[in-house]
Amino acid sequence: MNRDEVARARRRQEALDSLDFEREREAAFRSRLEPSVRDADAWRVDEAALARIPDEDRETLREIGFAQPRPPEDALARLEAQIAQLEAQIADSQRRQRAFEAYARALEEPST
Repeated sequence: MNRDEVARARRRQEALDSLDFEREREAAFRSRLEPSVRDADAWRVDEAALARIPDEDRETLREIGFAQPRPPEDALARLEAQIAQLEAQIADSQRRQRAFEAYARALEEPST
């Protein structure tokens, strides 16, 4: 048994498993980020779109509650804080992914 080979193979697999976990973690953060961005910015998108459609359609969308009004400032501030936190978590996960990828590549060849 080549102990160096066994240790490298096991550590490489651990790094690849950790890489998979980080990819899943990033995907989970992104799935939480997108609704927060929608909640923070939907009113702006709606205002722009509503300005380009006939008055009757615009009023219908407002009447049925489809058009989003501008959220109160405190709600916007909470959403922006949540977005910033999720973006930081995504960046951290990406940094970890790069490190695990580099480590796994480094273990592909035996040390000289």
